[in-house]
Amino acid sequence: MNKIQQSISFLLMLFALAVLVSCENEIVVEEFESAAVDFSYQSTSIHYVIGENINFTNQSLVGDSYQWDFGDGNTSTEPNPLHKYTQPGTYKVKLTVAETGYAEKTIMISDIIPIVSYSSEDGAIVYNQSKVKFDVQLLNPENQSAIYQWSFPTGTTGEGIDENGKSSQESPEVVFGAIGSQNVTLKIVLGDKELTPLSVNVKVNYDKPVKTLFYAVKGGNIMSRKLIYDDIDQSINNPFNLGYRSGKHPLTLDVAGDWVYVFDAG
Repeated sequence: MNKIQQSISFLLMLFALAVLVSCENEIVVEEFESAAVDFSYQSTSIHYVIGENINFTNQSLVGDSYQWDFGDGNTSTEPNPLHKYTQPGTYKVKLTVAETGYAEKTIMISDIIPIVSYSSEDGAIVYNQSKVKFDVQLLNPENQSAIYQWSFPTGTTGEGIDENGKSSQESPEVVFGAIGSQNVTLKIVLGDKELTPLSVNVKVNYDKPVKTLFYAVKGGNIMSRKLIYDDIDQSINNPFNLGYRSGKHPLTLDVAGDWVYVFDAG
C-alpha cells in the first residue's frame, strides 16, 4: 500500500470514528430566554386573587405570532390576553414568540380572604351597654352572591341576632352580654365556595373599676380576670385572653404600670 492509499485509509477511519462518536453523543440544543421577548401583567386590584382578571401585556420588540402558557393548563394566542385563575398558587407564565424565543415570569395568585373589623362609639367596650358594629371587607371580582354566617357568644343581643347568637347580616350591630374575651366567628359562602372561616377576639369590660388577676397558662397565653364580687352571674365573667404567649414553663407574673412581666422557669 503506497502513501496515498495509507492517507486515504487514515482519513476514512477518522471520518468513521467521528460519525460513531456523534451518534453516541447527540448534541442537545438548549432553549434560552430571549432579550427581545418580554411581557408584563397587572390585575384590576393590587391583590391578585382567584376569579380576578389579570391583564397580560406583550412588550416584545419583534414578532407577530404569540403563544401564551399561563401555567394552569390554559393558553392563548392573543397579543394581550386577559386571564382568570380559579385556584390559588404560584404559576409560571410563558410567552413564546415564533422564530424569536420566549420569556417566562412567575405570578402568585391568592385565595379570597375577607377582613373583619369592629368599632364602637365607646372608648372601652362595656358589657350590656356598648354597641359594637362589625364590618367586612370582601374582594368579590366576579360579583358573586355572598352569604354571611355570624356566630356570637351566648348573651349577645342585637337586631337580626337569634337566640343562638346567629346572624346572616352583612354588618351586624350587637351588644355583648358577657365580660372578658368574646370570640366571634364568621363564615362566608361566596358563590358556591365556602371561604376560610374567620375569628375575632373582642375584649368586653365590666362597668365598674375592680381588681384584676393576671395569670399565665402553661403553653398558652397570658390571661386576666376581673375579680367581681357583686351580685352577678359568674358564668358571664369570662377571662381576657391578652394574646401574648406565656412560655413553656411560666413561674410567676409581675405587673408594673401597663407592663406584665412573665418569669419563665428554664
